[in-house]
Amino acid sequence: MENLGSTGDGMHKLSFLWLQRLSQVYFAFQPVVNSFTGQTYGFEALLRGHEAAGFTTIQAFFDAAASEGVLYSLDMSLREKALQAFLKIGAPETVHLFYNLDNRLLEMPDYSPGNTVELLGRYGFPTERMCFEVSERFPVAITPGQSGIPVLNSYREQHFNIALDDYGSGYAGLQLLYQAAPSIIKIDRFFITDIQTDARKKLFVEKLVETAHIMGVSVIAEGVETAREFSVCREIGCDFVQGFFIQRPQADPALLCSEYRERLLEAGSELRQASSRTRMLLARELDIMRTIPVDTPVHQALAIFRDFPGYRFAPVVNRLNEVMGILHEQDVKNYVYSPFGLSLLQNKSCSLFLTDLVRKTALVDINSRMNKVLDVFAAAPDSEVLVVTENGCYAGVLHSRSLIRILHETKLEEARDQNPLTKLPGNVLIQEYLSECVQDDTEDYLLVYFDFDNFKPFNDLYGFRQGDRVIKLFAELLQKSWRLSNAFIGHIGGDDFVVGIRKEVGDWPVLLAKLEGSMREFAGDVQAFYPVQTRADGYVMAKDRNGRMKKFSLLTVSAGVVGIRHDWKDRNPDLISIKLAELKKKAKLCSNHIAFQTFPVEVGKYEHPDRI
Repeated sequence: MENLGSTGDGMHKLSFLWLQRLSQVYFAFQPVVNSFTGQTYGFEALLRGHEAAGFTTIQAFFDAAASEGVLYSLDMSLREKALQAFLKIGAPETVHLFYNLDNRLLEMPDYSPGNTVELLGRYGFPTERMCFEVSERFPVAITPGQSGIPVLNSYREQHFNIALDDYGSGYAGLQLLYQAAPSIIKIDRFFITDIQTDARKKLFVEKLVETAHIMGVSVIAEGVETAREFSVCREIGCDFVQGFFIQRPQADPALLCSEYRERLLEAGSELRQASSRTRMLLARELDIMRTIPVDTPVHQALAIFRDFPGYRFAPVVNRLNEVMGILHEQDVKNYVYSPFGLSLLQNKSCSLFLTDLVRKTALVDINSRMNKVLDVFAAAPDSEVLVVTENGCYAGVLHSRSLIRILHETKLEEARDQNPLTKLPGNVLIQEYLSECVQDDTEDYLLVYFDFDNFKPFNDLYGFRQGDRVIKLFAELLQKSWRLSNAFIGHIGGDDFVVGIRKEVGDWPVLLAKLEGSMREFAGDVQAFYPVQTRADGYVMAKDRNGRMKKFSLLTVSAGVVGIRHDWKDRNPDLISIKLAELKKKAKLCSNHIAFQTFPVEVGKYEHPDRI
């Protein structure tokens, strides 16, 4: 039976009015889900029923408690109520309870530490499963020159998880991230909404994710409402997602799940877990180093360096096997070799904890894309290793030599398929990319098949060396024009090229106009390969395929273009390959040298009069 009016020593007893209000409110829960596997990492407790309690908003409910000085006492009762409701879900013992911490309760006259540990102890609930969310929207006292924030440090020493909520919405920004030293940040939904069409939002979140991972901090994208938002968040490395796309908040525990894999599959995300090849490479190189439990006394932690003489550091984990950081042998030796250092560490009254010596370290998920793994390692030059996690738990470490081996093997595989002239991806990678585009029903794509016009007469007149130079000119132009759009650029062979662009870069007409600009630029630049008089004439005389002399225009390029919309039902890579080849031929008959078609077909919506 609930005992909602009870409080710890020193806390105010709640008045009858507040007890009534407390009885009216309840909690709904929203899942926080692993972006790669669909496994539930935690549930956020969201307060509901404030109207029945007599308040227009939840904020007004807490404002009233703060003004009357009972916010801390009320919040302790709410924590118990949230915990009781959470336990009814029957979630696995690795699933976390996310609880929003109103920063003002730390200023209440009856605030005292240790009450939450006592509360959780009564329910046998480990502190590691409790994650306090501190919002960046409301100020947290940061003292200049101070190491961290005292109350958050206290929670951390008791092995609670700390999450910065609404990250990016306030003004403390990186200073708060540095001082609070959270284990998780939750990126504000402003940056997630329409991220698939807003290049600036995507760039901001991508850099924030990379920074967080370098600091050993996991990232939750909150407010994810569509499959396309989810797809981008996962692509740029967000560890977890939360929002209506996964599930709306539920008060009925029977409606909550321990995994949402099917939901992600239904949305067409494919759950590729990066690529099976990348995951295999990472798993093969993992060193499953022995770990140190975070509550180990400092002097006992020394034993791992005695038992494993080759270790210069060791990962430190909590009771859920989540990575807290790494302990360097040298940091412990600095105490051991100091006067009376070992005696001090062995003294039970010593206030030094293992968490005081643990260093945060760069983290990557085993399902991350290889380029993200390498980006994090390159941006953390002081790290000897990358710690690898799976579903938020320790999986092993990657040493620098292992990453070099992986990079070398990856580059060798790419080199085998590169076109020797342009060093661009060849047929194998082009087919893989084409298949991915066609099967991905969360994004729109533009696929372009380029082919030179009148290239044979040019080769016949000026030789293959000049022909190769023209091919390299076009390859460099494509890379320059589309590099910032994260386009895929492939070289089939000869004068045939393929470019793939995700539509988030712009609408169809915008992308088509950019393509025409690239083609005009090539037509202008390539004239430098002709004699001055030939440029003035605008044509060359050469033999056609039947051996007859004929006028041929100077080099240009044509493009068959297919737009694939995410809502296309009849997905078939072979159909797209055939259609691209057909459109490439038709493009040579069009005045602007572009033939364009969408799938599903949208007749007349985007097509230029002389586009097919």
